[in-house]
Amino acid sequence: MATFGELQTQVSSRLKDPNNTSVSASIVADVLNEALQYWSKKPYWFNEFKDVVTLTEDDPVLTLTTDAQYVFDTGGITIDYANTRWPVKKITSDEYDRLNVQGRGIPYAWVYRNGGYELYLYPDAAYTVLVRGIKNYTDLSGDSDTNDFTINAPDLLRYEALARLYGEFRQDPKMEAYYAARATNEHTNLRQATNRLNGSGEFQVEGF
Repeated sequence: MATFGELQTQVSSRLKDPNNTSVSASIVADVLNEALQYWSKKPYWFNEFKDVVTLTEDDPVLTLTTDAQYVFDTGGITIDYANTRWPVKKITSDEYDRLNVQGRGIPYAWVYRNGGYELYLYPDAAYTVLVRGIKNYTDLSGDSDTNDFTINAPDLLRYEALARLYGEFRQDPKMEAYYAARATNEHTNLRQATNRLNGSGEFQVEGF
């Protein structure tokens, strides 16, 4: 676990620039946030969410309570009704428009468009929906800021930031390659830990 301020200090130290004379503290902070946004798109056990939503009858719009980057294409949306799980399939916007005659029933298809999720069929009851996907993360700013990644994967952010800083600001390809490999190795370790937890059925599997 590390705070945002601790990560900045650790990165600057490994750049051999603890006083930020060559690479400013603001640049280090920006690149750490770039690393966060890059790796937060990957599924790990700590950045996946499970949302439970109640649909409104005759309204095809699915409104999440979690700030999501994306919902899993497979297994991301499921109707929980009458002691049965009804999978809802992702389709394209064109497919949705071809299907849509405003029929009512248990939804069996979904699309993401116009910044939101729409279901088809239109729900004919207030069904319970289970939604799984990847959470969205805002940039870190304060020195004491933490999030799922600073708590569970600080090395991943640290190594990714160092690879970018050595490559883009220090023009040191050897050190860039070294830290890029460390970041990839840390990602692999985190994915292996996630896959071990996958036996519960709660997590999405990503192939290497």
